[in-house]
Amino acid sequence: MRILAKYYGGSHSYGLNTPMSDLDERYLFIHEEVSKIFGLERHDHRCRQSNGEDTFGWELRHFLYLLKSGNTMCLEMLFNDKWVEISEEFKYIQALRVKLVDSHKLFKCLSGYCYSEKRLVLGERTGLLGSKRKEALDKFGYSYKNLVQYMRLCICGEVFFQTGIFPVNIREYDKNDVLFKIKNNPQNYKIDKVNELLVEYENRLNVSYNSIKVIYYYDSNTANKICYDLYMPILNSVDKNKII
Repeated sequence: MRILAKYYGGSHSYGLNTPMSDLDERYLFIHEEVSKIFGLERHDHRCRQSNGEDTFGWELRHFLYLLKSGNTMCLEMLFNDKWVEISEEFKYIQALRVKLVDSHKLFKCLSGYCYSEKRLVLGERTGLLGSKRKEALDKFGYSYKNLVQYMRLCICGEVFFQTGIFPVNIREYDKNDVLFKIKNNPQNYKIDKVNELLVEYENRLNVSYNSIKVIYYYDSNTANKICYDLYMPILNSVDKNKII
């Protein structure tokens, strides 16, 4: 396995980190073993969790496939500009990023995510209710972590559909620093205000999409060429008689 790019995701990339924030690593990798490139040993991602922090990596082909469906975590990496490490290969991928996004599929993806997050904010869908979210629901009447996530996704769509840029450091686009204020002082936001914010940010997302200025279409040929360009040198360097 060889890492193409690595960065700290979550609050550190969003500009919403505090001294208590975990360091969550996100990375993109390619295989160097033939059996994992076109053999039976398929590894699409790697995940490790320890002490509240997690490390998650996507394999190149899986990463490109998820981009095709509008996966926002992969879009964050594609538009990120602050790295722990970055290779020339990933710079090559980033240079082609406008051909690796579908604006319409992204809107559907964002709408689905926001609907799910909205229900989590209000406690309508509990799922696996973590202790911190349960505590927030009991104490404030809403989950402020999910509210921040909901608002962040709406801003991402709002900016993207007007500029073609998927914002990673969301604090740079939050003029009144509302997300950071909610995260650090959730007690200042009562449930009525929370409901107002849910409606306001959903409207902002919809208005931006309905007046879309930048439309990208995913180009599978570009994605396939990236796979070819990055994996063929590895395959060509292998002794065909020693493939295990």
